[in-house]
Amino acid sequence: MWERLADYLAVTIAKAKADESLQKAHENLQMQSEELQVQSEEIQVQNEELQTQSEELQKLYETIQESEEHERASFEELSVLMNGSVAKNSKKYVNL
Repeated sequence: MWERLADYLAVTIAKAKADESLQKAHENLQMQSEELQVQSEEIQVQNEELQTQSEELQKLYETIQESEEHERASFEELSVLMNGSVAKNSKKYVNL
């Protein structure tokens, strides 16, 4: 009978230790899950910030391209006007 009781106590103690280990493992997993959730939220915020920056950079790039095209057209127009003016002035000097 004592032997049976000792076996029962040994099983009960082993079960209690296993339950305690299982509880600790569960708490550890819960804590890791919460940390991953926080990290995921931080990554989401960073992703949104990067998306906003990317959109702003794209708009700036388009603005620069438009400005460059405008400046190029103005330069070409100025070159044409200057070439015409130079041609007129050279005719004046030749005709003198």
